[in-house]
Amino acid sequence: MAVYCADLLELRHFQHIRPRAGQGGLHRKVSWPFICVTPTISQWLHGGELLFFSGSNIQVDQRSLELLLRECIHQNLSGMVLLVGGESMLSISDELCRIADEADFPLFEMPWELRLIDVTQEIAELIVSRREAANQLRGFLEQAFFTEDDEHKPERLSNQYDIRTRQLAFVAFVTPHGEDAEDAELTQQLLHQFSFFQSGMALPRSTTLLATKHLESVVCLGMADTRAGGASLMELTEKLFRKLEEQAFPKAGLTLAFSTLSEATRIRALFREASKTADIMRHTGFRENVRSFRSLGICRLFFEISNTQSVREYCRESLEPLYRMDRETGSSLVDTLRCYLLHNGHLVKTAKELFIHRNTLLYRLGQIREALHVDLNDPYVRNEMFNSLLAVEMLFSGDQLFK
Repeated sequence: MAVYCADLLELRHFQHIRPRAGQGGLHRKVSWPFICVTPTISQWLHGGELLFFSGSNIQVDQRSLELLLRECIHQNLSGMVLLVGGESMLSISDELCRIADEADFPLFEMPWELRLIDVTQEIAELIVSRREAANQLRGFLEQAFFTEDDEHKPERLSNQYDIRTRQLAFVAFVTPHGEDAEDAELTQQLLHQFSFFQSGMALPRSTTLLATKHLESVVCLGMADTRAGGASLMELTEKLFRKLEEQAFPKAGLTLAFSTLSEATRIRALFREASKTADIMRHTGFRENVRSFRSLGICRLFFEISNTQSVREYCRESLEPLYRMDRETGSSLVDTLRCYLLHNGHLVKTAKELFIHRNTLLYRLGQIREALHVDLNDPYVRNEMFNSLLAVEMLFSGDQLFK
């Protein structure tokens, strides 16, 4: 529950402060207000601070002001507030606005007569209250996701953390799959942007949507009093995901995995459903980047298998010749078969994705038929091959299984 520059515009005293430029950066998180009394700030700040500058104790011209603004941008501050009028000699030039707009860095104009102590105290109080709420939220979600389910769990958590629970719940994982997928900073940025987008959208009536980070994912807990409300909240969660995907992280390869919508007494089980769905999406070639646990079909069963020895034997009987040929000759028959099945036997689409000629694809398919002694035109055979590939990907390492 961070404080964003956009939140400041709703504060009683800050409403008298006018945004002049950089409004594309109103999503920036404010860590603390800082009153600048030196011509440089790099050695004093950590990043995220909102800088207030009057210039009353420093001789400053427009060039110096531009350099200070660039330094604030470089140090990743949340924004800059310039006091104008009265005893201040500062003014906001077109060049300052251009620099701020170019960097999406919020630049505000504050009238000199407005008491600085009132403004900064109001911001500090909001930050402290949001931090306390965030700590409560983290504790609530950790208990919800990682303690055993029982019929009294929602009521117990609600009383302990003063967060309202509802009758129904679902869990959703937003997970990156790009090159920086395991970067903790990326996950924090995802959570920050998700929370900012959520703050600008109205939730359906009688619903609650909470979010935190877990490993490389942003994990959401949605709660509702009715199934209609729960369904609407799931739709809203997908809209938030699409905004993340299209506007903030278009190259992150994001996926959204939903659990079922069920009783709130099953929150830990719903967390496991969403986690399993995210894992399956990570290891398989599903084209859609939004999936629900119910849509996974037989894949759901792989995670319920306690004794996998019979599955190992099944996979060996079905696929071992292909893995052996790939290992011995450097061919790509397993990948070819997987791509062919994912495209439902469509030759043109398969060849295009594999970047090979159609004749090359037909030659490989011939090798697969000979090695496995199967008819790939038979839908039952295709289904068996696809399930075998999924089992290998979900439960085993192909290289280890087919040594």
